[in-house]
Amino acid sequence: MEPPVRKKPGPPLGRVPKMLGHPLFLSGLALILIATILAGVFA
Repeated sequence: MEPPVRKKPGPPLGRVPKMLGHPLFLSGLALILIATILAGVFA
């Protein structure tokens, strides 16, 4: 039983941005976009 430690320490944004950093990256971008839109609307 070997823990998946070889896939996590590696740079997710540099090697596989579509596999490892896909959900987190998209959610982060979505939050930033929503925040900017809300700020622009309420400003």
